[in-house]
Amino acid sequence: MKNITPTLLVYVGIISCFFGIFLIMMEAAILNNQNSSTGIIIFIGPIPIVFGSGKYGFELIIIDLLIIIVMTFLTYIYVKRKI
Repeated sequence: MKNITPTLLVYVGIISCFFGIFLIMMEAAILNNQNSSTGIIIFIGPIPIVFGSGKYGFELIIIDLLIIIVMTFLTYIYVKRKI
């Protein structure tokens, strides 16, 4: 356990995220289900990009926007405490 560094944990987290995204894409490609809905949020720095499609795409976009608001608020509080 002493050999685990914070940098290693960051790399494992990033690889896990990409692996999860890959699995979701493979599942969608294999099943080719027309009844599926997607909602995706991508942060490029402080700028969020939101995509949604399908029957429940609008609801997923609303949920993504709520997540953006909460994350922005928490980031603001964190930065304020550091100053």
